[in-house]
Amino acid sequence: MTAIPRKRGRPAKSREVVPEELLRQAFNMFAKEGFEAASLRKLAADSGVDFTLFRHYFGTKDQLWRAAVVAELTPLAEQLLQVLKSPQKELGVVDALRQNITAALLLAIADRDRAGVLFKEPGDAERRDWLYSTFVAPYQAQVDEAFKAALEQKLIRPVPFESLHAMIIGVARMMVDPGMMSPRMAPLLKDKRKLKAYVEGAVAVLFEGLQAK
Repeated sequence: MTAIPRKRGRPAKSREVVPEELLRQAFNMFAKEGFEAASLRKLAADSGVDFTLFRHYFGTKDQLWRAAVVAELTPLAEQLLQVLKSPQKELGVVDALRQNITAALLLAIADRDRAGVLFKEPGDAERRDWLYSTFVAPYQAQVDEAFKAALEQKLIRPVPFESLHAMIIGVARMMVDPGMMSPRMAPLLKDKRKLKAYVEGAVAVLFEGLQAK
């Protein structure tokens, strides 16, 4: 921590800078208001930190956004990858993939604010591409390996992997940013059992299809 110097003859107006705390506050601000609407001056004022010193620590709005996203999303991304890498020796490749995708989706919904940032920054191509390459691409690469293994064993039909990813990402997006589907999703988001059933139902359709057998 770095103490902010007091100007002579005036009481201190700023408190100590705690980077981790400010990054968390910044992340929450960006998650709630979006990048364009977020105000660094307001964040500095709300935090009781001098704006000039705030800029000295964190730089531009884009630099702060990236630092805050890395600080808050990295633990979640690592957890998601760990779930997908978890060995399921007693299961076949398809059943293991199904179980791991279900677990990953439930893990994501457990922290909607963090996961939601991945779906709420579509306006800027550079930020969007950075989010994808940093947090989404490693997850999808892990899933692709399992898809390839299942395909080689002729356990799944040969469809574009993008189709499969679109379904998985779509399921996740509906839980954090349902948009016009909010009236339908609201009751589910308030009930953990219904939400779990939603995830399991979507994964069942992905792996089994909709037609009754």
